[in-house]
Parts: sequence; C-alpha cells; structure tokens
Amino acid sequence: MQEVLRAKYTRKVFLACTSLSIIVLILISYLVIPENVTNSAWKKFLTDLCNGISFSLISTIFIGLFIYYFTPEIKSNPEIEIAEARQLSELFDEAFPTTKKWWYTGGCGRYFRTKTLPEMVRRARTDSHTREIKVIILDPQDIKLCTAHAHYRSSTASAKLESEQWTPKKVQNELFATIVTTLILQIKNNLLSIKLSLAPIFSTFRLDLSDRYVIVTKEDRKAPAIKCSSTSYYYESYKAEILTIEKQSKTVKPLVNNTYELGNLKKDDIKNILNEVDLFDPSLIDEDLEKIAKICNDRKNPYA
Repeated sequence: MQEVLRAKYTRKVFLACTSLSIIVLILISYLVIPENVTNSAWKKFLTDLCNGISFSLISTIFIGLFIYYFTPEIKSNPEIEIAEARQLSELFDEAFPTTKKWWYTGGCGRYFRTKTLPEMVRRARTDSHTREIKVIILDPQDIKLCTAHAHYRSSTASAKLESEQWTPKKVQNELFATIVTTLILQIKNNLLSIKLSLAPIFSTFRLDLSDRYVIVTKEDRKAPAIKCSSTSYYYESYKAEILTIEKQSKTVKPLVNNTYELGNLKKDDIKNILNEVDLFDPSLIDEDLEKIAKICNDRKNPYA
C-alpha cells in the first residue's frame, strides 16, 4: 500500500479508482437495484453486498492514508529506488525548493536549460540564497561527437516523439542554445555560482544531483529512472563521477557583456556571445544562428 501511495501519480490513480468504484456501488445500491430487482430477498442481499463493498473500499482508503502519513519518514524513503518515467517531473519538483546545489551532466541539456536552471534562478531570487550549479554537456565543436550523439538519439524509442529528426546540426544547435542560455543567466544572477563545461565524450545516462538525491535517467524519455538518496553509497559515487567528467571537460569562461536578454536574442547576439567565449564555429551560417536564437527565446520544455 505504501508503494502505491508514495508516488503522486499512483496515489492519484488509486484514490480516483476507489472513489469512482464507491460512487458506482452507491448508485447501484440505491438506484439500480430498487428499480430492477423485485424479489425482496435478492434486493436485500444485493443492497447489503454493495454497501459492504463500499464500506470496505472507504475503510481501505482511510487505513491506507493513515499508514502513509503516519509512517516514519526513514521507512518510507529507501536509499535506492526505481522511478517510472512519468514520476520524473515530480522528483525534480520535490528537489527544487530546498536544494542549494544542482550538478548536471548529460547530452544537450534541454531539460536543464528550460526547467532546472530557470527554477534555480527563481529559487535563488526568492530566498536570496546562493545556488551552486555545475552543468556538463557535449562539446558542440566536436562534429564526430555530435554525429555519434545524433545517431544514438535517433535510435531511441522516443525519437518518434520529437518534432524534428535528430541530426548532427540539431545536436549542435541545442548545445549552443544551452550554452548561450546558461551564460546569460549566469551573468545576470549573482546568487548563482555556475560552472559550465563541455565534455569530449557522451554517455547514454544523465545525472541530476541535488542535496536530497541523484536522479539517473537515460536519453530515452520512456525509460525508468534510478533515484539514489544522499545517504546512499551510490550518491557519493555519482558525485565523484560528475567531478571526474568535469576534470576531463573544457570549461567555458563567463560572459563580460551583460546586455543580452533571453526572449529578445537575435542572430548577431548569438554570434557575439559565442565569439566572446571563444566558441563560435565558422560552420554556423545565418540560418543556424537564427535557429539557436529561436530555441533560446522560446524556452520551450520538450519534455512537458
């Protein structure tokens, strides 16, 4: 019962199904049976049966909720657990309010760019506390790396959910968009201590490490995730993994020019930003720069 009630999604499904069942049984007991059953013995039997089942379901709800809310926290939070894909947004939302750090390593950083980083900005402004952020994404200037990542993303089950096919150019544009967004938010928010790094290799796994736990996901959005509590051995192991990847990666220097605004970026802004941090790629044409600017300005979460 606790496993069902712990997750927000399964808890909603359980409560909705049992509540609906109770309503149906009550309707049958007080509307259907009196109108359609003439034999008094059968009428009493069926009515008592429906009422008994309804009472049992109501009791189940109250007992389940009582056990769930009054069970000690330590018993209801295993150190390592599997989370279904649909639970991921809930896990992130639970970690955002209290964490003072967020370390991310992954591919293009789309969810980080559109959800995690804006949340860290908002939380820092709300409580006036600093946030330590490490973000490690792929190096967009490494064409072989972008090509390999595009091939991998195209082979996943969730590739068909994308509005645009994964190509090396799409990977590059997404990476540059994450870089530009991170750099602008970095210079505009003094409470954020951000270190942006570009990795020379890619992994099929993504790590999101907060104060409470680390979430291990795959690029396939349908795949389940692993959640490791901060008290577990593997939390420290994944923490060390992120630091190891960071040491092998290229650090991106922060911006000096603080005149750029997300939501109003032009292609020339993208070019100037990338030039300032020594990341402008000569292969980027005007169409690419406009695409990157659009991605940054739209700030659309592809996983929403």
